[in-house]
Parts: sequence; C-alpha cells; structure tokens
Amino acid sequence: MPLSPAYRCRLGAACLALLVAVVGVAPTALRAAEDDFAAGGAAYRSGDKEEAFRIWSALAERGDAAAQFNIGRMYATGDGTARDMVEAYKWLLIASRRGRVDALTALKRLGPSMDQEQRHEAIRRADAWRRARGG
Repeated sequence: MPLSPAYRCRLGAACLALLVAVVGVAPTALRAAEDDFAAGGAAYRSGDKEEAFRIWSALAERGDAAAQFNIGRMYATGDGTARDMVEAYKWLLIASRRGRVDALTALKRLGPSMDQEQRHEAIRRADAWRRARGG
C-alpha cells in the first residue's frame, strides 16, 4: 500500500530532524573525547601519570581503543597505577579486538610473562566487559 503524500512529508521531516540532531551532536561528542584524550596525554607528559590513567580509564570504559591501549600498557608497567598483568592483558586484548595492531604486538610480548590461568582470567574479563556493553 503506497504512503500518502502527507505521511511521506511527515516521515521525511522526521528523518531530516534526526539527521540534523545526529550530525550536530556527533562532532561535538567526538571533539570532547579527543580533548579528553589529549588532556590525558598532557597529564602523562607532565608527570601526572595517575591523572592520565584516570582520564584514559574513563575513555577506555566508553570504548576508546587508543585509551584502552594506553591503560593496558600502564597496567603492564605499573606506570600511574598498580601493576596488574591480568588487567593489562584484558585492556590490550579489548584494544586489539577494536583494531589496534600495536595492542596485538603488546599482547604477544606480554603473554609469555603470564601463566595460562592469568591469560584465561584476562580473556574472561575482556569478554565480560564486551557483553556488558552489548558487544
């Protein structure tokens, strides 16, 4: 059954309003995330690694693969946070699954320093993180 001209007009207007809302909001949200990531980098370079970790952790939880890589490395080295190989592996695995090739390289380096139980726990945590976010 064909749509009436009036219904098509209302549908088109609704679609246009949605497009304007998405295009108007998405760049702002993207800029805010980029600003946050840069603030983390500035904190790290200035020596405030705990602040960098705090900023990047929030971004990592929201799905930012670069921040996930950074906190994975920080957990691996104990830089700005307590050293935790399981959390390091978890975040590097999440980042690698989101396309970060450097995270995959870091995982290959980190893996041999962990036992099988630690790697399995890290994988379990990464999978739980993904499921909690509908992924």
